[in-house]
Amino acid sequence: MRDTRSREVRDVIDSEIGGYISSVVPSLRKDELMRRKILHITFSIDTGGLETLVLRLCEGIKERFEPLLCTLSSGGDLWRRFRRLGVPVYHLTKSEGLTPLLSLKIASLIRNLKVDLIHTHNVGPLIYGGLASVITGLPLVHTEHSRLPRHEKRLRSIEKLLSLKASKIVAVSKCIADQLIDEQGIKPDRVKVIPNGVDVELFGNARQEREDVREELGIEDTEIVIGTVGRLAAVKDYTTLIQAFALVKAGGEGTIKLLMVGDGPERKKLEKIADEIGVREHVIFLGMRDDVPRLMAAMDIFALSSVDEGLPLAALEAMSVGLPIVATDVGGIPEAVGHGLNGFLIPPRSPQQMAIALLKLIHDPELREKLSIQARKRAVERFSIKAMIKAYQALYEEVIWG
Repeated sequence: MRDTRSREVRDVIDSEIGGYISSVVPSLRKDELMRRKILHITFSIDTGGLETLVLRLCEGIKERFEPLLCTLSSGGDLWRRFRRLGVPVYHLTKSEGLTPLLSLKIASLIRNLKVDLIHTHNVGPLIYGGLASVITGLPLVHTEHSRLPRHEKRLRSIEKLLSLKASKIVAVSKCIADQLIDEQGIKPDRVKVIPNGVDVELFGNARQEREDVREELGIEDTEIVIGTVGRLAAVKDYTTLIQAFALVKAGGEGTIKLLMVGDGPERKKLEKIADEIGVREHVIFLGMRDDVPRLMAAMDIFALSSVDEGLPLAALEAMSVGLPIVATDVGGIPEAVGHGLNGFLIPPRSPQQMAIALLKLIHDPELREKLSIQARKRAVERFSIKAMIKAYQALYEEVIWG
């Protein structure tokens, strides 16, 4: 009786949404059904750490699995890069507020694509992808890339509930795993830490382009470049970084520049702040770029002023290039940056402490070189993309085949 009802529910879903799904799902060839299909669900594919990580993961698993991507918003800066990889992208746009119908659309998409496993990224996609997993009976893997704020009690409760359906909850850092277990009450045996990984060879080789890039940017050989890469959003607190840079300049340091790579909602505000405190001519806002390895090669110090982080890809990439790091002691950053080993950790929202750490590196080339070597070594040993992909592939195989 139960099976009959389940079939009836599926028939209703498919009849209601089938026409919509058929418009976004291309016809499938027989050879596309040979590998097990992993459907990644993200909120967007705008340029960001999470989205870039999913792109690299899809690229890395292609030999053994067939990656597919579903986003809960339209467009996205990375769409062409997914397309070049041959990864189909399906946009099922979420409207404001809770959208129960979205889970039904995802469930119908899953059946049309003959998906084998659902992989959601962060709590929003988990809500809709998790419910689609319940509807379809497909296994679910969820990755949490950031920590949920304490005041988000509703989202925490939803994540805990849906974690019961997931075969495994992946945390990209130990601090996120600790929160899931200690604060959200998710059982430890359901949580697995797989650190973010970066292409250490690609970023390491970029050092060869240092002189060319600095010439392109109009940076003299003798100038020290403090750099950062990331979305210009409130959580990154780039106001603190610009204020710290201003304090460094105020100390008479005339041969330094601040290179900011990325774009976002706070760009105009940050440009205004840089102008008001008199350092705008020394701050280079490059906007969104797709040549981050080359740009990092032009830097001497990497700075990160975030008030919270999971395990930031930009810091790992900077370490791969061999840059000493000055970063806030928040989230998963201390898992990558060892204070005095490959960089310095400072309290969040403290321009003075950041300026002191930056000046220490600016005035001591030997210290910069020492920390640079350790940064590269730590990235290669702990945060390679190959290790990350291997861990996810093993997890997929465990979930699919048992």
